[in-house]
Amino acid sequence: MRTRLWLWGVVLAVLILTVWVQFEREPSNGTRPFEADVSKKVDYYLETFKITQLNELGQQDYSLSGHKLIHYRDTDTADVIDPILFVTDKDASQWKIVAERAWISKNNEYIHLLGKVDIQRQEKNSSPGLSIMTSNLKIRTQDHFAETDDPVVLQSVSWHAEANGLSANLTTGQFSLLSNVKGMYSDVIK
Repeated sequence: MRTRLWLWGVVLAVLILTVWVQFEREPSNGTRPFEADVSKKVDYYLETFKITQLNELGQQDYSLSGHKLIHYRDTDTADVIDPILFVTDKDASQWKIVAERAWISKNNEYIHLLGKVDIQRQEKNSSPGLSIMTSNLKIRTQDHFAETDDPVVLQSVSWHAEANGLSANLTTGQFSLLSNVKGMYSDVIK
């Protein structure tokens, strides 16, 4: 009798463990949760953070905030959840760049914004507002050069453009649309 009870206890424990492991592996919303890469050594993490990089004059060059940052000691790289990047251009206007995730390369040389990326420049003086939607955008932090090969949509007050791929200098506001470019210009786009 005791052996049978003990056997049922083991079966129940294995069943509970199996259900728990499966629940941890498959979130209810169907997406994989953001987790630290266990093959790398985490040396620190930040939650609800803001990091500001200053230029040689002591002025803000860019700032990065987000929900969570995990830094890996062995590769000197980092993963970011819900990053928001502010980049200052030559006219002291700011580009606000929001993404689902980001990966920061060694020595903070590149920020790879992953998933859906939304870029906004507010209207200022003679510069009209601009909205850019794309995905998987790579930004070189030293000169604010951004690029993607993914589809991109640009929208301003008087024009709209779509293309595959973008190269952009966020400091000067110069853009190159790489292929399959379609555009429309009007006095007012609704």
